[in-house]
Amino acid sequence: MKEAITSEQLSQLLKTSQRRKSKATVKKHDYLVRNAHFKLSAMGQKMVLYGFSLLPDLTPDFPLEKIEDRTVKFTFTDYCKALGNNPHEGKNLDDFQETLRGLLKTEVYLPDISKVNSFKAYNWFSSVGYDDELKLGYMVFTSELLSRLIEAKYFYTPLILKEIGKLKGEYAIRQYEIAKSHETEMGKYGNKEGQWTATFALSELRLLFGIEKQKYSRDRDFLKKAVINPADEINEAWFNFKIDHELIKQGKKILEVKLCYSQRTEKEISLHKCQQLLLDYEKKIKKAGERAAANA
Repeated sequence: MKEAITSEQLSQLLKTSQRRKSKATVKKHDYLVRNAHFKLSAMGQKMVLYGFSLLPDLTPDFPLEKIEDRTVKFTFTDYCKALGNNPHEGKNLDDFQETLRGLLKTEVYLPDISKVNSFKAYNWFSSVGYDDELKLGYMVFTSELLSRLIEAKYFYTPLILKEIGKLKGEYAIRQYEIAKSHETEMGKYGNKEGQWTATFALSELRLLFGIEKQKYSRDRDFLKKAVINPADEINEAWFNFKIDHELIKQGKKILEVKLCYSQRTEKEISLHKCQQLLLDYEKKIKKAGERAAANA
């Protein structure tokens, strides 16, 4: 199947076809959440998720042979607004362009179903770029990856783009995805009402988060960087769930980490919103007082 796109095709595609609107909730294939091994920066993960939000649904009749159906295009402003961020020129745009360039070199590893304990590497995109004249970024998903996802026939995990936009850490985004992918287990399989869990060996978390063996080689450091700090970031963002963890040990050796999720109550969320409104009001009063003092 043809993957490459000529400059003439690309120019025509960017100028003529309409930009698709992003969905507020992106449906990420469970195969990519629970089984994929990849290393992407926080912005790289956000850009990939945003790209998926612009694709038509990956059904068996998805026209893989049509490059235009595998291509997503968007402005920097489109991208920022979808993630709930304010678009600014300068460093943010530079980061956006740099991340976009880097995506062409990244790979995602998925299980090879024909072999035990084997993985196959796939490129996310066959082409990426930014047209400064049109102010458009674009990404062309590879037909091989999309075909593999369609073939896997897994469920999809709904991820809220504006919640992901609040997260700054790459491991926090992966933890968020994993939490949401297991949310359907809430109150089932021995979990209490409003609670659910997911258990991983440390080696498994390393693979899922794309963390090399030599990085954070001590378990204590790994847990802090990959489990504790990202969970704190998610909890401080005040989504509709919170994360805790338990260590499963054999003697002093840590065998597994059990991630424990619990749904926040409406009362908790309402109280937090009231507290935030009060804090924002106090900040405005303080700034107004400072301005008045300066002008006195």
